[in-house]
Amino acid sequence: MYSSGSSVTPISYERTSKTPTPILSPMQIDLDRKLNYYNDNDDDDDDNKEHNDNCDKVITVIKVITVNTIYKLCRYIGDQQQKSIQDTQNVAKSNVLSDDFWNSVYKNVAKELILMTLYPSDIEYQKALETYLFKHADYYIKNIGQNAWISLFSDKLLAEIKTKCRSRRIDFAASIRSAIFSVFRE
Repeated sequence: MYSSGSSVTPISYERTSKTPTPILSPMQIDLDRKLNYYNDNDDDDDDNKEHNDNCDKVITVIKVITVNTIYKLCRYIGDQQQKSIQDTQNVAKSNVLSDDFWNSVYKNVAKELILMTLYPSDIEYQKALETYLFKHADYYIKNIGQNAWISLFSDKLLAEIKTKCRSRRIDFAASIRSAIFSVFRE
């Protein structure tokens, strides 16, 4: 950043009679001289043709190398993607819990949640499922990963557990209704 106290020396744009001579450092290339060398038509045509043939061969070799390198890179990326897909499928296979297990999860979690609250929030459903899974299948959430767990919960498990809790509330209300009718006989 510039400080407010620094001064800038103005550049003078007046013409001078001297034309500056370019000074090249050892690392700079004088492009005008290189272009004149390649475009010089005064040289022998055989040398120029040979030079052009050599340039064409070099350019062709560079293109072939570049195409081969890009092809190898594409193959490598494709192989890595296939490996990643296969690894994901293997993890999914090892982390699949049976439908019977999930049904018992829904049943037991609904039973516990109804005792605490009749209408749990989505967060309460998620915490109850996570607690149950940590007790009975502690590896499951770790293996599928937190993001996959959140997606699975919101896409599939939440609807299932809500349905099971709704069913438990209906059963609970029916048992209360039958108890009231049995006591008051109406």
